This record gives sequence, C-alpha cells and structure tokens, in this order.
Amino acid sequence: MGFPVAGILAIEGVGHAIMHFKHGVPGKTYGLWTYDAELGAIHLLNGYNSNSETNNYGFRNKEDVFEPKPPNSIRVIAYGGSTTFCFNLETDQAWPTRLQEELRKYAGPKSQALNASAIVWSIGQQVARAKRDLPKLKPDVVII
Repeated sequence: MGFPVAGILAIEGVGHAIMHFKHGVPGKTYGLWTYDAELGAIHLLNGYNSNSETNNYGFRNKEDVFEPKPPNSIRVIAYGGSTTFCFNLETDQAWPTRLQEELRKYAGPKSQALNASAIVWSIGQQVARAKRDLPKLKPDVVII
C-alpha cells in the first residue's frame, strides 16, 4: 500500500519541481485557485501556472495593484469569464493587459487595467467579487 502512494507523491514532487524551474516566478506560489466561502473558488493571491500570474488581489496581472490609486491615473477593472481571462494566452497577451498598455500612453504610467475575470464564473459570482473590490479600489471604469 505504501509503495504506490510513495510513487504518486514522487511523481507529484517532480512535477512541481519542473513547473518551478520552468515557469516559477519569484515571490509567487504555484497554482491559481484557492477556496472562498462565498464564491467557492477564487484566484490565489500572487499565484502562477504555466501561462498565468495573479497579483496581490488575485487579478490576472503581473503588476500589483497600486495602493492608494496614484494621482492623475485611471484605474479600470474588467470582470468576466474565459473571454476576459484569455486562458490560452500568456498574461501579457490578455486583452486587459493590452488595454493597460494603451491606457498608459494617454493617461500616464501609473494607470492600470486590472483583469478581475475568472474562468467558469457566473455573472452572480462576478457581481459578488465586484462588491468586494469596488469600495476598496474605487475604479474610474468597470467593464463587465
């Protein structure tokens, strides 16, 4: 009984080591999901996998949320499902990140477009998440 369990644990350990050395991000933890009592599952704060990173709010952004919001900047938060998360693309290729690049050309280097989307979330889950985020982050624009 112990041998099969030890074999599975060894394979799991090797898999984690490969992910760490191939895709590891300093200061971040492997994995994107964690349990949430209200939403069921939510993105892990400062997580990563083979093509995604989350920041200090669990948004799909490499850069942490600027707190407080810098003066003379614009903050956009995009909520949605898989089409906003852009699962098959690298974090830098997702449309909210591309929007941020354009936003910074016109609204300054501290403007942010935050990708608060999650794959397979219902509109109810997105609204529940927005109710948590909006009072704290006070965005200028919200995209759902």
